[in-house]
Amino acid sequence: MVALNVRDRYVASYSIQGVNVAYTTKHWQRKTAEYQKQFKQRRVDLPALLGDQAQ
Repeated sequence: MVALNVRDRYVASYSIQGVNVAYTTKHWQRKTAEYQKQFKQRRVDLPALLGDQAQ
């Protein structure tokens, strides 16, 4: 599944936070889980960049 074509590159839908897909494949589920971990870590590492209040 592809969400966007930006600068002649494709961005996978599982790499976009908040995207939910009906009838997912096992590969998509696995990649989504990997990216969810990355999203959580980024919130810890870069809260000001992501608009979160200082913790």
